Amino acid sequence: MQIYSFSRNLLAAFAAFLFFILQGCGSKPSNQDPAEIDLDFNDAGIQQIISLRGSYSANGLPNTDALKTYLASDKTAQRLMSAIVLWSVQDSNLVPDLEKTLKDAYPQVRAAAATALGFSKSSKAAVILYGAFKDEANYKVKAAILEAIGRCGTESELKYLATVAPYALKDSFLLEAKSLALFRMSARGLINAEGTNKLINEFIANTQMYRPARLAAANYLARAASLEVASFEPALTNAVNTEKDSNTLMFLVLGLAKTKTPTALATLKNLYQSSNCGQVKINIIRGLRYFPYDSSKTLVFEAVADSIYPHLDLIAAEQLYHTGKDLDALIYQNLAASAKNWRTRYQLYAAAIRNLAIYKTPQRNFISQKLISLYPTVASDYEKAAIIRALSENVWNYKFINKIMFPVADSLLPSPIVLSACGEALVAIRSNPDFDKIVGLNKLAVVNELNGIFRLCIERADVGVQALVAEMFCDPKLEFSIAYPDYNFIKEAQAKLKLPRDIETHIFMQKSLNVLSKNANKSVDYHALLKLVEPEWQVIKTIESKNKALISTNKGDIIIQLLYKDAPATVSHFIQLAQSRFYDNKTFHRVVPNFVVQGGCPRGDGYGGFDYGTPTEVSNRRFNKAGMVGMASAGKDTESSQFFITTAPALHLDGNYTIFAEVEKGLEVVQKLYVGDTIRLVKLVD
Repeated sequence: MQIYSFSRNLLAAFAAFLFFILQGCGSKPSNQDPAEIDLDFNDAGIQQIISLRGSYSANGLPNTDALKTYLASDKTAQRLMSAIVLWSVQDSNLVPDLEKTLKDAYPQVRAAAATALGFSKSSKAAVILYGAFKDEANYKVKAAILEAIGRCGTESELKYLATVAPYALKDSFLLEAKSLALFRMSARGLINAEGTNKLINEFIANTQMYRPARLAAANYLARAASLEVASFEPALTNAVNTEKDSNTLMFLVLGLAKTKTPTALATLKNLYQSSNCGQVKINIIRGLRYFPYDSSKTLVFEAVADSIYPHLDLIAAEQLYHTGKDLDALIYQNLAASAKNWRTRYQLYAAAIRNLAIYKTPQRNFISQKLISLYPTVASDYEKAAIIRALSENVWNYKFINKIMFPVADSLLPSPIVLSACGEALVAIRSNPDFDKIVGLNKLAVVNELNGIFRLCIERADVGVQALVAEMFCDPKLEFSIAYPDYNFIKEAQAKLKLPRDIETHIFMQKSLNVLSKNANKSVDYHALLKLVEPEWQVIKTIESKNKALISTNKGDIIIQLLYKDAPATVSHFIQLAQSRFYDNKTFHRVVPNFVVQGGCPRGDGYGGFDYGTPTEVSNRRFNKAGMVGMASAGKDTESSQFFITTAPALHLDGNYTIFAEVEKGLEVVQKLYVGDTIRLVKLVD
């Protein structure tokens, strides 16, 4: 199109001029807007569009030619469904077709097309979106355009978003969209001082701001890297002291901590003592990493001893692990001995070993021997794995870990859970920044021995260990290209992987081969290998009136509402797994406080899956609160059986993971889950 032949600078300037002018145009919806479109999932055309989303051609390309024909359908619902499906396809080649759809008579279709343009990640799409903004009267469509610009815009668009005049408080959709757009850009590494200033002064400092918009701004402060916010300390202190919403507050405290001022530290300490919200307390402890250790350690020690708020003691132990000092290592060791939670206990032992001065080898060995003596006494594989990870803080423990990985008899081979922990530990040992100082004159012998172990890790065919070791091979500082001039053993191991089940390991092996062969451009088209299931429409039909599932755990019951209209393939797949009793006695193998709990892995370590999976199904739902249920993946269209439940807002996950359910009851159970807790069963309920 001719619009692409203009100079990029002239085009951006013209778009900026229009954008500035239109701030005073208002955002009220047109009185002539047609009614909302209801998608009928019993319609054959709708079903066909959804099925096309999950199918690829023989050369691994999505069926975009078939999908784009529906953008021009005379049936409004099909145009809408096609645009929605393209959120997940994310094909920049469809930008011209989506540009036409931005002129559809129906606001829902226009909004869906705008979102699809954003997901295309094309800078041309950003220009088109700016152009569409000037003609759009519907405020929901305008909001969709703004957020879409956040997904695909460049530094030029960031400057415009950061400097446009503010919207009125009544324009809630536009306020949230602008805040989200700046947040989306920050997630792509696009940040400027004007954007930070706008979000703090207009969204954070204004207590009357629309809450979802304020939440997005708080997430920006908490997650954006390299922010310079010291000058905003008074505004952020006031915001923290007056904020009533715990979801927003848990991110604001991290933003305040980034100011690194004494006043901020005092505010956080006071809030810690007065707050009765465990999630806020957790993020306060996390935020202490921005302050000198000696000024904050007393509060961390208090948190380590906490027995009221789930996971607070663990986060405090992690804080000591990352910021502790040699002189307090004995304190960490003593705290570990009295810790009630096993994850906290071994994290404290790890903190003690990690923070000991390099020359204190006897103390380091003493703690290591204590852990080694504990290892055979514990029954849980997850606890054994935690011990192994703690042992990785002492480089010389590689010999003990090697014996666990490669026992004298196959009957003694540990579970995948323990094996993966061994792989993590060996990688951590070799990647230790003090490795050379610790091994000293023994470096050549130790490195050669470890390189032999790593080769065995690749050849022994445990996919979890293989993935971890192959990823490490990509580190140029460790010079594995010298260690393995002949890397055929990786190719041979890669050829034995079963795809798509072992796709994550295959990806890491390919990356390592690229590094070792100095062929960084070689890639594998994994979509040609994927086996994606289509929605089972009869299964979907049975849950139209019975669309809830019970997840029974050893900590209590969780009821989730299945969102079959947002993710039909995923929901039907999940139901079939539940009905086959697949989830019975599976575990929650990953728990990250104030983020997610994750379970459903057939191996129990996060590296398990099937020979088939479901396509990624992006919807307009957001991970904007605790209790959103999504599918774990190793990349687009690699979802299998593992699912996660958010325990706090996680807006950075939006658009990257399928949301297929939402917790209706039992969120307090979700918050109490720990690594190793059990899924007793999953079943449909009324």
